[in-house]
Amino acid sequence: IKTTRKSRVVLDRAIVYADGNFAISQPITDSFVMVIPKKGAKGLKVGINPTGDEYRAMVDWLGPGVIHNLQAYRSARILLDARDLEIGKDIGTSMFNVLPTFKSGIAIYVGSEATIFLQGHLLDIQGEPLGLQVGRVLPMDNPDIEPQMFFTNRSGKFGIQKLKPGKFKLTLIAYPSTELILTIPSQ
Repeated sequence: IKTTRKSRVVLDRAIVYADGNFAISQPITDSFVMVIPKKGAKGLKVGINPTGDEYRAMVDWLGPGVIHNLQAYRSARILLDARDLEIGKDIGTSMFNVLPTFKSGIAIYVGSEATIFLQGHLLDIQGEPLGLQVGRVLPMDNPDIEPQMFFTNRSGKFGIQKLKPGKFKLTLIAYPSTELILTIPSQ
């Protein structure tokens, strides 16, 4: 008596590539979006396109998240959700509108090292508030970056978001020759 056994294994996965990055995904039907943590933002856990308590894809310790079934030439909204984000981490922009082309892959980078919120109070030499002023802060480590603008309220208070450790030059438009050098230390 001769018996024969046959087995069949079907892997329902794809390896996708976008902008120099690889990820494992469900099979691609047309186009896809890959959400990738930026350098220095490893360890982020970000849900992609939430539906209730679940997500269509995840960025986590396994790597980038992939939305595998986008239609070419049809606008799609990509929503990012980081409910369990650690203190001191920032995912950056959380909503993207994409328009994929035929059989294309789109890379979206998330995460930022710029998570510091700077708050200050500007006073003139007599101790009077420098109210309703427009200013700019420029990273001295990289002067090619566009300066970030800020405004003071009537009492001279201001806030600047999304800074990272480094040396900065702060100036007011009304007083361009006066500079304040700030150093934000790394933790």
